[in-house]
Amino acid sequence: MRWVAPAFAQFDLGEQYTGWLYGDPQSNPDSCDDPSRWPTAGYVQVQDRSVTVELPAGSGVPPFDPTNTEEVALDLTGGRNGILFSRYAIATPGLAFGSGIAQQLPTQTWGYILVRQQLVEGFLEIQDSALCNVFGVGWSPQILPAPETWRDKLKRRLLVTNTGPLAVSVTLTWKVAYLNTGA
Repeated sequence: MRWVAPAFAQFDLGEQYTGWLYGDPQSNPDSCDDPSRWPTAGYVQVQDRSVTVELPAGSGVPPFDPTNTEEVALDLTGGRNGILFSRYAIATPGLAFGSGIAQQLPTQTWGYILVRQQLVEGFLEIQDSALCNVFGVGWSPQILPAPETWRDKLKRRLLVTNTGPLAVSVTLTWKVAYLNTGA
């Protein structure tokens, strides 16, 4: 059994997560191939990465309309392997958004916002889905799902569009862990 980083000790797959970060030549060029040196190679840094997009009112008809779609290049860890703990969103609609509609849930208007996550080569990782189906909410940030390995060497782009009746501000946040070697 290999050494497990303290940040991953609580997870059943902690050994694999440790190997994913410490065994990455981009993150750990000096000792990526020597697990005996990993305990002194650096530490696991956990940070939130956020992007905010301002979207004008939509046409009301999916799919992605270029007039109200924002494209964002996703570079969460600077090309290094990472562990993605969660992704959540906050959507702030315009004042008259939903007027005449009895809003029951805080995420009810998220159905108007569509998201597509795509590798630059064309492979779709998230295919034209409503924001509420692929991003969590920010009111329970202390509860983390099972981590997901994130290969940041693969260049991604995120497209966010608004099909709702008024402008909306959307903040997307990822809680990501990466190896910090001080370099």
